[in-house]
Amino acid sequence: MSNETPLPLVMLRAVVSGGCDVTPPQRPLTPSGRN
Repeated sequence: MSNETPLPLVMLRAVVSGGCDVTPPQRPLTPSGRN
């Protein structure tokens, strides 16, 4: 099951992993502590 990961799942994981990590720094909507 680990080696046969569906493409949609991998893509979604990459988007969530990369999007969540590239959203805060690019979108200063919520001051997490960089103000």
